[in-house]
Parts: sequence; structure tokens; C-alpha cells
Amino acid sequence: MYNVMHAMGDDITFRKIITDIIKETGEIKYVYLGIGDGYPTNFEGEMGTNPLYIGKYMQRCGYKVRCRHITEVFSENYAINTHDAYIALYFYEWGGHYEALIPNSNNKLDAYNINRSYLDFEDYVSWKSYSENAFLFYIYEIDR
Repeated sequence: MYNVMHAMGDDITFRKIITDIIKETGEIKYVYLGIGDGYPTNFEGEMGTNPLYIGKYMQRCGYKVRCRHITEVFSENYAINTHDAYIALYFYEWGGHYEALIPNSNNKLDAYNINRSYLDFEDYVSWKSYSENAFLFYIYEIDR
């Protein structure tokens, strides 16, 4: 979330986002494995941020967010600059990860967790499956 907000020019600190997540996690009195629609983290933080929380947090910060399954993105075959930014959720052997993807002026996607540029989502998926034995699951489309 920080990488997307920072790349879009927001004056927000990483500390602010982490503090919000910790505060909101602490406000939950009973957590059944820490998963569910309203919980900021999975398994009380052991497995990172809840994917459902990302969209809600970004919306509270004034962004328009839409979560899409990767098959929808491929079936529409839209240009990568259709949206201001993306957050990809991908999985590998024993976990998952989020990655900020920002369209650049060269009509490519710049990744902000492992710095690399991709031609499009197919290139991104191919590289992730090759380099990390991972598969892409969801894309958050993010607009101002």
C-alpha cells in the first residue's frame, strides 16, 4: 500500500500505515485465526496483511479500488495504463506476497518490491512463475 501511495505522490509514511494496521488489529477483541472480512491481518499478523483489508484501507485513503481475479484481467486484455496503479497478490510454495505495480511512461509496469519492469501482466506472470515458482491470483486496480 505504501509503495502505491508513495508512487502516486501521497505524503504518507510507512510508519503511519503500519501503525494503522497494528492499531486496528489490536482493537479486535476476539480473533478466530485472525482471518475474515474485517481483520487487518491473517493469523494475527503471522501471515501478513489480509487481502480484503488492503482494498478497504486504500478506499479510506481516498482511492478507488477494485479487486479482480487474474483470469478477468487476461480475458479483457486491457492496456496496463488502464489504471493508475496495481497491487498484485501472488502465491508461491509456502506463502504469498503483495507487489506494487505502477505503469510508467514507457508503457511498462514498474514493480516496487523487487525492482523490475514488465511489458504487461502476462510478462509479469511468466517472470513470477519462472523466477519464484509463484502464480498470480488477484490484482487490485487502483485509481485516484
